[in-house]
Amino acid sequence: MAAVCAASPAAAQDAPKRPLAEAFTVAPGDCLDAEQLVPAVARWLGRGEIDRRISIDVKRQGDAVAYGLHRDGVLVGERKVTNLPPGCPELITALALSIAVAVEATFFGAEEPPPPPATSRPPMPAPEPDDQVSAPAPRAPRRKMRADPRPAGPQAVLTGELGVLWNTLPGVRPLVGAGVEVAWASWLETRAAVLAATAARSPLGSGEVETELYAGRADACGTVPARPIKLGACAGVAWGFVASRGVGFLEGRTPSQPWLGLPLRGEGRIALGRAGASAAWGIVVATELLFTLRRAQLGVVGQVSADRLGEPHTAVLKLPVLGGAAAAGLFFEL
Repeated sequence: MAAVCAASPAAAQDAPKRPLAEAFTVAPGDCLDAEQLVPAVARWLGRGEIDRRISIDVKRQGDAVAYGLHRDGVLVGERKVTNLPPGCPELITALALSIAVAVEATFFGAEEPPPPPATSRPPMPAPEPDDQVSAPAPRAPRRKMRADPRPAGPQAVLTGELGVLWNTLPGVRPLVGAGVEVAWASWLETRAAVLAATAARSPLGSGEVETELYAGRADACGTVPARPIKLGACAGVAWGFVASRGVGFLEGRTPSQPWLGLPLRGEGRIALGRAGASAAWGIVVATELLFTLRRAQLGVVGQVSADRLGEPHTAVLKLPVLGGAAAAGLFFEL
């Protein structure tokens, strides 16, 4: 009876343990980060400790990631994960799940399994490691796994930008913008934003006129994840108004006129840091072409012409048809 109790699973579970993070050796590589990978494995396993005789090493092998399972320093299983997802959060989640399944399949239950009864069949010999997969085929873990920390639905990205606008208003003017992008798939995003350009002063008749642009926009974007930069090309529509103010005239007026344009945008986002398994932040740079469909036309009537005394002369300012912009700022991926 004493021998049976000593070999029971409850007794084996009293084997010395250590934090799961101490069992991992993660070689530096693209998207491989022990601070992100180990907590994700712990969530899938539902435990933060493991038998101190078990160790796991993870490393990059070209476009794949390989990991080995060791017990008492002896390799008992090795697996190579190919067809990796493009994003770092997706890669961490998929790799953590694969490691958790392999650990559960190889070392599930008591860390030291009790010997079988004398009447049972002899245990199967340990498999020899090979180049690809020597651990038992992954099976569904018996413990209930926690949900993937990364949301499965659309992902939002907030952006704030400062830049310059040229030729849409006369000259080169400072530009400020803010927007929200929603990623529906790894290659498709939609974008909504507001922008404002500060006053540009232009001569008009005997005085000057100051113009400002306020607009909103909506875009559809195609994206290409290309580590470490995510590239995107967007096309959409922008609408708003041009506010103007006369300077140097006897009578001051501040008319506003509608404005409509078609923007074409190219952007790149570079991730600089992460907060958790899914959130990230970094810098965004963008360039744009703006085709004006409905442009403001400002005029001053009643000026005296130089060649025909007494006849009214009209001075007109038309905003350009083609302009552009360049901007840089920060993005926050939620």
